[in-house]
Amino acid sequence: MMTVIKSKKKVLFLTFLSMVVLFGCNNGKEQSVADKLYKDLDAKETYEKAVEYFNENVTYVKYKQIAKDGLNDESVFIVEHFNEEGKYNQITSVYHDKCSPYNREPGSFVEKEILKNGKASLLLSSDGVFKEVQDINDKSYYESKQIPFFRVHYLREGSKLLDISREESGDHIVIKMKLQFTTNYQISEFIIDSNGLFIMQKYEPYTDSTFEKKVGDYSSTVWYGDFNKKTTFDYEEERQKLKDLEGKDIEVIKDMFE
Repeated sequence: MMTVIKSKKKVLFLTFLSMVVLFGCNNGKEQSVADKLYKDLDAKETYEKAVEYFNENVTYVKYKQIAKDGLNDESVFIVEHFNEEGKYNQITSVYHDKCSPYNREPGSFVEKEILKNGKASLLLSSDGVFKEVQDINDKSYYESKQIPFFRVHYLREGSKLLDISREESGDHIVIKMKLQFTTNYQISEFIIDSNGLFIMQKYEPYTDSTFEKKVGDYSSTVWYGDFNKKTTFDYEEERQKLKDLEGKDIEVIKDMFE
């Protein structure tokens, strides 16, 4: 009888121990920020929440965008974007490999711009050489650039959301949407990381609502990173960097776009 009781106690103890181990492991798995933010939300709710969270919690982001147009011109944008107490300031560098977007002048073209607290300076190239820095004193120009990091695509004027979906890919959330604009249709894809932030955005335009035929080779992909690694920049210091490039070949900065 004593042996039976001891055996039962041993079985109960082992069962209890296994439950402690099992539930202890589950409880020990830390939820990611994305899990906490977007759990049980549908695709539309997740996307809108992610836009809000990004704008409220990011004060600096660096992004790289590669865009292709119908003329096989590839443009590379490198942007450092700051939110300084509600003022959106930025340092922008753009490389176009076929022609200038301003006057369609053939050949590689580079533009660099700095914007801060109502001031703006612009440096353009011509025939592969940087021209003189242009200081833009029109405050409305700066104000026209006051755009949050992210906006809800389908709330823009002239746009309509046709479909939106959400799927999990490892520890990432992928949002895909089909949009209708005034002149074309578009498929957009967004990737949200475990920290709840957008790290990639891609879009491609289509000719109609069947989304079977693309508009030429147009496409755009943006990668976001370096979140909150900086707080501000010195405008005059950055302007001097532009001045130092005057008269120089654009090849001296081409590596930054690789």
